[in-house]
Amino acid sequence: MREIATAGLRSYWLARRAVLGVAVCFSAVGCGRYVAPITPEELAPSTVESLAVTTTDKTVVFTWVASDKDRRGKELKSAEGFTIERKELVHRGDETDPTVEFERMGFLKDTHVEVREKLREEARAAGKIGRTVKAPESVMKFSFTDSTPVIGKTYVYQIVPQNQGSTDGQVGQAVKVVFQGAKSTVVLSVSEEVANQQALAAAVQ
Repeated sequence: MREIATAGLRSYWLARRAVLGVAVCFSAVGCGRYVAPITPEELAPSTVESLAVTTTDKTVVFTWVASDKDRRGKELKSAEGFTIERKELVHRGDETDPTVEFERMGFLKDTHVEVREKLREEARAAGKIGRTVKAPESVMKFSFTDSTPVIGKTYVYQIVPQNQGSTDGQVGQAVKVVFQGAKSTVVLSVSEEVANQQALAAAVQ
């Protein structure tokens, strides 16, 4: 009888340890695997799409389409708008010199995420599938005009997408303009941020 009682007690403690081990495993999120928190920068918008630049005698005009993705490539959850920035190039090396700062030229509010979510709520209320609803093209397209360029001067522009909280998103392209009115030279190139990312990815490979 004593042996049976001892065996039963041993089984009880083994079962208790197993239950505790499962509990610890779940509380550790994946049995000890660390899940890194998502940073605000990762949730910020991806670079603008379909960027186009034209010039007139007195202006530089930008058009683009907002991205519906964040930096991770997942659906964007919030958007505040776009800051349009410009810096003048005076000396050789100014283009990549971090001490030559960009000047804020304007800001355009982006409401496409709000519109999308409202349309999804309406779809669900009507008994339809909400997650497949996209924002209409009319709220995805943007345009900005710089009316202050000076003939003979060279500028670099960038369009910075931002989410709510004014966290900067990805700047995919830099726009260099040698302003000569309607005959200006416009060069679109990969931004310094993207160039650095590509170089890092190539180094890892």
